[in-house]
Amino acid sequence: MTSWRGRIDNVRPIVEWLLQGTLVPNRVVCNLAREEFERGEADLPLALCELSRNEPRFEIWWVDKNTFAFKKLMPTLDRFPEAVVISVDDDFYYERRFVEKMYDSFLKYGKVYPITCRHRQLFGLYLACGAASLYQRKMFGDTLSMIDDQILSTNEDDWFYSYALLQNKVLFKPAIGLDSKLFRPFFPTMPSNDRLYSTKKTIGYYESKTKQLTGLSIEEYGKKIKRECYDYSPYDFLCEKIESRRHLALRRIKQLFVDKGPLPTAQNVVK
Repeated sequence: MTSWRGRIDNVRPIVEWLLQGTLVPNRVVCNLAREEFERGEADLPLALCELSRNEPRFEIWWVDKNTFAFKKLMPTLDRFPEAVVISVDDDFYYERRFVEKMYDSFLKYGKVYPITCRHRQLFGLYLACGAASLYQRKMFGDTLSMIDDQILSTNEDDWFYSYALLQNKVLFKPAIGLDSKLFRPFFPTMPSNDRLYSTKKTIGYYESKTKQLTGLSIEEYGKKIKRECYDYSPYDFLCEKIESRRHLALRRIKQLFVDKGPLPTAQNVVK
């Protein structure tokens, strides 16, 4: 996670919630910029400093440059290249089962795919959600090197990670059985016009970048990669259709009978 002066008081309760969950992370890292907190710990709330001294699983990690939202994930991926890393926000409340649900989804999809709690799609592809996404460094290959000052200026890190994974032919899978009660904002907020404009500007940037690299639109390129990457096994198919949020009631079923219909997906499930 990361934070800034306007929300730094939120960090301690979020860390404490995460450390009281049904699955406790080995470490909770909060990346902060010396550029913003020039006096280091002297600029931080006393309660947060006490937590970092007394709780061995919590760490404040200082980076020199303030890259805003991008300093949340990238320093941690570089420091722990083999670790499973879950991103969280400093303005969300996380329920006790949150980490367990995210990690269970990672295991159920074969430890291969990044996991996102965002079930909305664009061009048929799931996107990153900074409030709750799961990654490993190896999923990105060399694509994180694409970042430049123009991308940093958008402050839209979700778009960048989604695009970097797409370029490495790795696509998000949705978290299984993760309902909206597992994480929610401290205060309901509506996106401002500036944020909506920023998002449109960011989409336009990646649209032109994709056209330049591949000759295809993002939508066309996404569909192409999806055909190449998403070779659904019967197990994947059942995970998405049966254990999705809309089918939680089916989770107790011990046996499942599938009609051998004419579609290839149905026939694959029977096989």
